[in-house]
Amino acid sequence: MKKIILNGIFLSFTSLLFVSCDTNNVVTEHIVVKPNNGFETVEVAEIFAKNCATSGCHMGNSPAGGLSISNYSELLKGTTNRSNGTVPNYGGEDVIAFNSIKSFVYQFITNNVTPIAPHDGISLTQEQINAIKTWIDDGAKDFNKNSPFQNPTYRVYVCNQGSDAVSVIDGDAKVVSAIINVDLLQTPDKPHMVKERDGFIYVSLISTGKFLKIRTSDYTVVGEVSGIAKAGMIHISPDGTKAYVSRS
Repeated sequence: MKKIILNGIFLSFTSLLFVSCDTNNVVTEHIVVKPNNGFETVEVAEIFAKNCATSGCHMGNSPAGGLSISNYSELLKGTTNRSNGTVPNYGGEDVIAFNSIKSFVYQFITNNVTPIAPHDGISLTQEQINAIKTWIDDGAKDFNKNSPFQNPTYRVYVCNQGSDAVSVIDGDAKVVSAIINVDLLQTPDKPHMVKERDGFIYVSLISTGKFLKIRTSDYTVVGEVSGIAKAGMIHISPDGTKAYVSRS
């Protein structure tokens, strides 16, 4: 199952994620506790443990950049105080299941984000990079083979007009858990509003005049209505048989 492609806003989550570790306090002992620090495989657990989760870096009570990679659950929490205090509690997700290209961790280890010392000294092998990519694209699973953020209490959908995508925020974890690609044409589509009902979300595209029906179980587009000039606000009838779309 091909999962959705994220928008580009993660790039605004700059390399402050990995603000400098204390190289004078880094230890050489790397601990992987059964089962795999919570990760799906011991291979992935060891890559993070040996390269990231060291004393003075991304572990302990005050991990660098507010990001702990000491175990699976800590990594999924993302970062806090990424702005070094200039924006209170500013942070965000670092792994988006099924989407390595839009996961900050993968972008960082592939040198698509300018590193901050001492990260310029960290060099993973292509085999290690591929292992992280495969793990994320296969669902970023835990040791029980479960992908994260599957059954939150609620979700919030945010339109990203600049990147033709809809961000799915896990209401419990408070991180972006998925990205829905609504980039249908070469010209900007600009998602304008989202409504959720009975296992589907409905999205209006104000620039291309489309109204989409998307299945929430895998974020696949299952229906489309075209020809709605400047499709804007959405209302679903109480019985779910009709949708009303304003022409903004």
